[in-house]
Amino acid sequence: MKEKITIQFMLLTALVICTSSWSSEVDFLIGKEEKYSKKSQAFSSKKQIAINYGNGFKIALESYNETIDGHTINTIKKSSKIDEKYGEFNVWSKGLINSGRSEPYEDCHDPELFAEGDTVGEISTDNYTMNPCQKMKIQNADQIFRNKVSELDKQEIFNNDQEIGVAAAYGTQVNYEYLTNATNDNLKFPEKYFGYIHTHLDSKDGVVKIFSPSDISTFLTTCVRNAAARGTMSDAFGMVITSQGNYILKYSGDGNYNIGPGTLKGWESWYRRAYDQLSESELDDSEVVEKLFTQFLEEKVKIDGLEVYKSDKTTGNTRELKYDGNKKSVKLIPCPA
Repeated sequence: MKEKITIQFMLLTALVICTSSWSSEVDFLIGKEEKYSKKSQAFSSKKQIAINYGNGFKIALESYNETIDGHTINTIKKSSKIDEKYGEFNVWSKGLINSGRSEPYEDCHDPELFAEGDTVGEISTDNYTMNPCQKMKIQNADQIFRNKVSELDKQEIFNNDQEIGVAAAYGTQVNYEYLTNATNDNLKFPEKYFGYIHTHLDSKDGVVKIFSPSDISTFLTTCVRNAAARGTMSDAFGMVITSQGNYILKYSGDGNYNIGPGTLKGWESWYRRAYDQLSESELDDSEVVEKLFTQFLEEKVKIDGLEVYKSDKTTGNTRELKYDGNKKSVKLIPCPA
């Protein structure tokens, strides 16, 4: 009899333990809204506070962003592991983007896949600054942009008496407006825009088929400054289309430069003196023109982050042109495909 009571007691104890364990599992899976709504843990293991799936992915991201600054990548990686029984998810949020700690999760957020302002759920790329190659890759994929380039990249355009071009403005999509310039071959550019595309002509003697000092000044004083105020400086671009090649100006610096009243005059003096020494055949040689221009940027303009790229006339693929002072030549650095 005594032995029977002992067995019954043991069975009762086991039942209580199982019931308690079952209740704990249910609480873990479904949570209690009142208990967990303010916690909304983005990551949790089976032994920690439950994930509040009910409040949604958005709240989890917000909670994660609030606590991310106090964690190292190793801590994040450890705390992000959830028991396989309940699944596992990794969150890539603005907290990591802004802190620059992107390596472990870069596949989750590839900026090359998204245009500026596109979103993935609640994750926005508005404040994420792409590098020039990424920006130009997205721009080159835009059919409107490609159409504008094609309209200007024609021999009949190069034979005109006057340069023409378009200016790019912010909007629900990039808006392009046609511009005409004055007779001095310097682009007249309204201040509201963040980029331009224009031509240099074959119809006039001595025209340098790459950016002029005025083109650079317009880009830095108008395009970059307007882009900084209304978007990001990485949006800004200047493009010149010539019969010898198409070139793009981009800026990847911090905006810490000044172009005073005498700056442009100094640029023009160096530029004109250097290019006036070239023969007509040398002016028609794109390699000679590019070498002298990159030397001009390196030795005279000297603005960190100002970069020039050559755009392939067929594919639109870009290569950065950099002056090698040691070899007195131009290095071509292809943008990633």
